[in-house]
Amino acid sequence: MINSGLRVLPEKPTCNNIFTLLLQQNSDLTIIPQAFFENMSSLLVLDLHGTKIRKLPSSLSVMINLKALYLHECESLTELPPEIKSLQHLEVLDIRDSKVKFIPVHIQHLVNLKCLRISCMESSYETESRALVMYSNVIASLQKLEELIIEMGPDLSMAVAMSNMGRREFYNLWSSGKVFFIQEVASLENLTTLRICFADSYSLAHFITNNTSWKNHKFTSFRFFVGCQYLKHPQILECLKCKITRYMKYNNGTLKDDSPITKVLAETDAFELIYHHDISKLSDFVEAASLKCLRSWLILGCNKMSTIVDCNLTQQRDKSNVIGECILPNLEQLYLVSLVNLKSIFEGSMHPGSLSKLQILEVINCPILKSIFTNGVIQQFSRLQKLTVQDCNEIEDLFTESDGSETELLELPELKTLVLINLPKLRTLCLVNYFVWPSFEVLKIYGCPQLKALPFTKENAINLRSIEGQLEWWIEVQWDNLWRQEVASIQICSISYRAAS
Repeated sequence: MINSGLRVLPEKPTCNNIFTLLLQQNSDLTIIPQAFFENMSSLLVLDLHGTKIRKLPSSLSVMINLKALYLHECESLTELPPEIKSLQHLEVLDIRDSKVKFIPVHIQHLVNLKCLRISCMESSYETESRALVMYSNVIASLQKLEELIIEMGPDLSMAVAMSNMGRREFYNLWSSGKVFFIQEVASLENLTTLRICFADSYSLAHFITNNTSWKNHKFTSFRFFVGCQYLKHPQILECLKCKITRYMKYNNGTLKDDSPITKVLAETDAFELIYHHDISKLSDFVEAASLKCLRSWLILGCNKMSTIVDCNLTQQRDKSNVIGECILPNLEQLYLVSLVNLKSIFEGSMHPGSLSKLQILEVINCPILKSIFTNGVIQQFSRLQKLTVQDCNEIEDLFTESDGSETELLELPELKTLVLINLPKLRTLCLVNYFVWPSFEVLKIYGCPQLKALPFTKENAINLRSIEGQLEWWIEVQWDNLWRQEVASIQICSISYRAAS
């Protein structure tokens, strides 16, 4: 009966031998009759998610064998009845995106719960902040929990605006509530999966210092949001082909706050570093050894950052655990966005294996950056498949090689797609003639009026099949004579484009 348009349920069906009841996605279902569950004592799984039910009937208590109850996205459901405490065998409870109170006090009786998924909506931050203090020990009572997901609404600044309290009073209440709550979560010794917001890095430090499961490396999945709002679908997770289970987002950090972050990074697959106030380069923030697990990294709005990887500085450092280290050896995706003082991405000669698995590189809105690859680092990127450069006003060349490279054959052997958008000073893709593009297939160019020549020939780009660009750009392109003969075999697209103002 899933998504079947069901509107009305029978008053008291005879279903003594039913084990699974799936009523989800019936958006017209609003009422469950009081005696509906009277003859369902054998029921093990009940799924009502996505319905419009307003309350659960008292006959809920009959389902003493129920193991899983799904109520997420029940937008009209405002509370769990006291009868829920009778469900002593319940192992899974999901009430996300309902109107149920953040921590329903009755769930403290569900001592066999292994999975709890709840929401804290922005419209009730004040109420729920008080509840964090009032209902202490509710979460701590659920010592069999293995999975805990707590979805949060937008950040606290919005909550303050909607609160009747003063700013200082609100934050004091929220902070005190979060302290109690994080202490409770840290006491759960069987956790293997946790999705949660930490108000700051100190809350995170308390958790990783005190949680037995974390200290014993039993976690298989986590999403930690430090100093920022919860996201159901982080963008960098959606882009990865393989499933990522260990993710952290860190917002508005300073160097004095970073120690707990760097400890968690050693266990992290995907990381978003947002609006950090202090770091100018990667080595300011973390040692190379802590980054070996990272597969996807977004760096956004870090206004002091001038370079990402400075291997010249790394090689001069005295710390023995840094010298000779591979940097980001497992990184597959790197996103650099709105770094207003970024002058270079890679500096110096990288240790073999550094960034050797990078497949996607996106550089967006870095206004003083002049080149992407410099000083002989191109050879490190043998796995790069897609390069996007957008809204970088000072970019002149993508590939600028060091002295002596003009006699060396250079290539990005797996590069398939190159996207160039709104680069008003871009003159060339590469300055050398000894560059080959064996896997290159798609080129997209918009808003690059100074790029008059392309370095492709039928010998060095044998798989090129599509070029997209503006009509006015096509008119100005200067083709190599031999390449002009082959251009008929390529899909040529003329697309109008207007740069964002």
